[in-house]
This record gives sequence, structure tokens and C-alpha cells, in this order.
Amino acid sequence: MDPEWPRHLFFRLAGIHLRVRTFYQNGPGPFLARIYAGLGFLSLALLIAEFGFGVSERYPAIVERALRYLVYGLLGYEILSFWGSPVVSLRLRFREHFLQIVVIVLASGMILLERFFLGSGFPRSYILLFLFINQAVLLFGAILHLARRRVFLRVRSIHPATVFVFSFAVVIFLGFLFLLLPRMHRPGVAAIDLFFTAVSAVCVTGLSTIDVAKDLTRPGQVVLLILIQVGGLGLMTLTTFFAYLLTGRASVRTRMLMRDLISPDSLGKVYTIVLRVAFLTFSFEGVGALYLYLTQPLDLPVSEKMFLAIFQSISAFCNAGFSLHPGSLAPVATPWHLVGYMVLITLGGLGFPVIMELLGLLRFRARLTLATRLVLLSSLFLFLSALLSVLVLERDGWLRDRTISARLLHAMFYSVTMRTAGFNTLDVAALGEGMTFLSCFFMWVGASPMSTGGGVKTTTLALALLLIVGQSRGRDTVDAFGREVARVSLDRALSTIVMSFFVIFAATMVLTLMENQDFLDLAFEVVSAYGTVGLSRGLTPDLTSVSKLLLCAVMLTGRVGVLTAVVAFLPLQRPVDYRYPVEYVAAG
Repeated sequence: MDPEWPRHLFFRLAGIHLRVRTFYQNGPGPFLARIYAGLGFLSLALLIAEFGFGVSERYPAIVERALRYLVYGLLGYEILSFWGSPVVSLRLRFREHFLQIVVIVLASGMILLERFFLGSGFPRSYILLFLFINQAVLLFGAILHLARRRVFLRVRSIHPATVFVFSFAVVIFLGFLFLLLPRMHRPGVAAIDLFFTAVSAVCVTGLSTIDVAKDLTRPGQVVLLILIQVGGLGLMTLTTFFAYLLTGRASVRTRMLMRDLISPDSLGKVYTIVLRVAFLTFSFEGVGALYLYLTQPLDLPVSEKMFLAIFQSISAFCNAGFSLHPGSLAPVATPWHLVGYMVLITLGGLGFPVIMELLGLLRFRARLTLATRLVLLSSLFLFLSALLSVLVLERDGWLRDRTISARLLHAMFYSVTMRTAGFNTLDVAALGEGMTFLSCFFMWVGASPMSTGGGVKTTTLALALLLIVGQSRGRDTVDAFGREVARVSLDRALSTIVMSFFVIFAATMVLTLMENQDFLDLAFEVVSAYGTVGLSRGLTPDLTSVSKLLLCAVMLTGRVGVLTAVVAFLPLQRPVDYRYPVEYVAAG
């Protein structure tokens, strides 16, 4: 017998395997891909029919059988697709098909559990969860496929700001369509209120014309939660993140868009930044959910408690302000529980670059940049000044008849939440006029750049103050901490301030003409919408449909940034090779 027969047999089998894979890729592979797409559309239709219309209540046996056949079909294709991948290296194949492997493991585990451990059949909710994950993979895969098409790549004159704003508009529209489904909301909820809720969720504002805990069903609350998460991270960030999970890479066009949106130093850093942003977000939200679950003071069933913890954690970190508790956080206003909210809100409002620099500083691998120093100092100043303002101005009003510890707790929480989050432990309508007016300033400033919050941003205020101090001393440049601030940053800060005032004043004037309400209350609602804060004096549900649509536009402008919104709708100017003569104009 030939001693080399195992080696020859191995190479012969490898050759047969290679020929079979090549035949699959050139023959049945594309045909099965079309069948897979058809199964994907069927599963999407079944998910919509089940969650939106409750079709299983009328046809339980048919739906149960269809769900199982869909799982078998999707699992079979996923296994064939992974096996028939043109990537030879097994390590690269696992990297490029990571989510595909997750789907295979999840479906296989469901089938094995049902076959060997659950004689009565697997719960339908878990099968629906698998189909939902599969639909998410299909959705982002379709977006990536579209982004790599030549037709899409030809559109090079589109500014990244336009893509950014358009992505928010698409998510809002899709979220509105899902919330319109009958089983997503209680009977009697108006379409304008559902649209307002979708805009508020994607813009992570928290303003609402309905009670999301009562007027939205559990599937509707899940849709709301997804909108908050997508709005907090941004669709482009999520798309780039899933691009690396689905294929191990992102297209050059996608990375260039993300580079312009997040402004890293080079194109190669987009991969690292996006993965870190996604990892930090899901890590903070996961730890926050666990903490909120453990400190939850209400006696609730375990499943209800878990969903509340996850919902509230994501809403807090994304600075959304939506709460499933009646009266926001008033029923759970215990010190240790509110600490979790304050930490999540602060982390979400600081911005991802600041968090990454602070983590690098802990490992002694980084130094704080000028932007991070300005964010930390301005955030601390705003927190302390807001805390002092609440304690002084509301000592005989909002905080009256409360102990010293209770006063300090509520004042600290309001100082944190009124800049971006919108949660409240006491009735905001009971605030005095002085604190109400001062709250408009803090809401207008908002969070920090590259965060989940809105407003003109803390660095904008810091740069404006530095510019005023420098010019009052007769200096032509602005510097801080041994660094000179770039002129383009100062110009952007001043433009943001001026344009934000224009948006707020114009919206307030329109609401004053259309609504018979107190002027300060109307201005409070507008500033809350622009800063994506979500605090309300109780006027929003009583506004007319036109006023609600106006606030929707203000929320979207505040979320994407007023300069981004303007650039998105203005035509790009071609560069010119000449300059006009300089002439002095008196100002100030």
C-alpha cells in the first residue's frame, strides 16, 4: 500500500470540494440567493402581519407552520452561503460572515432545543426574534450592496451633510409607518401624534404628545426603542459598523462619508472609531441596564423589570428622555436609582471622542486635547451653575417643604437632565419663571460634539466666550491651554450661535401667532425641541397639528445641527481662483 495515500486522498477530496464550491458559486448559488431574498420578504411580511395585525390570532396553525418553514429555509441558505463563500481562508471567512454565523448558531440552537428539550414546541416569540435578527442582517446587507453600486458611487457631488440628514428622514418615515400599524398603538391615537413621536425618538428628544407607556403597546415600545437607538448612534454609524460585521470591511465611499461626519485625522481611522463608538455604546447601555434592574425600587415581574431596565438605559444614554414610568422618573426617584440615570446621561452627553480620550488617559496612552479640556471644563461649569441656580431660585418653590438631602438630589438630577436628557422627577410646569427662563439657556447649550445630545454644544459656548475675552483684550487670536484655536472653529461657533437664535426666534414667533398660550411656555417648548431635551411645560399635547409639525422640524434641525441642516439643502459652491479686495466694515 502506498504510504502517501492519506495525503493523496486529502488533495483529491480538496479538489472535489473546490470544484463543487465553484459549481455552486456559478450555478445554483445566484438562484438560491433569489430564493433567499424571497424568503426574506416573506419573513418581513409575516413579521409585519404578526406584530402589526396579530394574524396568528386568526390563523395560529398556518402562522406556526410558516414560521418554522421560514426558519428551516433561511438556515439552509445561510449554511450553504457560508460553505460556498469564495474566501479561501477560514479565518477571513469567519470574519467576513460574523453575523451570518450568529444567525446560523441561533437558528441551529433553536431547532436543537426544540427537538431534544422542548417536547411541546419552541415559543413563537423566539422564532419571531430570530426572524427579526435575520431581517436586520438583510437590511444592512442591502444598504451596503446599494452603497457599492456604481450608480451610487457616481453621486459624488452629494455633500455628506445631505446623506446624514436624509438618513434621519428615512428612519423617521419608516418608524412612522411601523407605528401606524394597528397593534403598535392603542385605538384612538392620531397619526400626527405617532409621527411626532417617531421624530422625537429619532432625534432623541423625548417630547411627546402621547403617553408612550399607555398609548403604545409592547411591540410599539420596541419600535420606539429601536428608533431611539438608531437616532442616538446615527444611521451612517450603524451602517458602517454592520459593514465591518457583515463583510469585514466598508466601501471607500462609506468610509469617506464617515470621515467627513466624524472628522478623524485619516481615512484609516474610520474603522477604529466606528467600532469603538459602537462598542462603548452597547457596553454602557448593557451595564446601565443591569444597574437599573438591580436598583429598581418597584415590585414588578422579572420580564417587565428587564424590559424597563433595557428601555430606560438606552433612553438615558442616548439622552432621549422617553420613560415608561408614569410621570417620567417620579415613581422611581430613589437616590441610588437616579445615580444610574445621571451617569448614563452624562456619558452620553460628553461625546465619544472625550470618553475615548479619558479611557486612553487611564491607560497612560493619551493626552487630553484642547477640545476635550474645553468640553470637561464647560460641562463642569454648566453643571455647577445649574445646580446653584436650582437651589437658590427654587428654594421657596419647587424644592419647598423638602429635606436638605431631597433638595440636593432633585437639584442635581435636574441640573444634569435639563441640558439634554429630558427626564424629570418633579413637575416642570411648577418651576418659577426665573428658573424656567434660565433653563432655556442650559437647554440651548445642550451636550457636547459627537454625543447623543443636541443643542449648540458646550464647545461652541466655550469658543464664543474665549473669543469675547480675547477681543476685549485686543488680541487677534484665540488660544487656550497652550494651543491656538483654528479660525474655522471660531467661525463655525459664531455661525452656529447666530443661526440657532434665528431658528428659535422664528419658531417661537410662529407658535405665538398660532397658539393662545403663555409666551414663556411656548419659548420653553421650542428651546427644548431645538436642544433635543424633551422637557415640557405640558403644552405639547394641546398644540395644533401645524405647530407639532413645526416642532418636528425644529427637533430635526437641533439633532443634526443647524449648520449641517443648512449645508444639506444648499448647492455646493465650486472653488474659485480669485479673491475680492478687502474692505473694513464697522461692527459692534
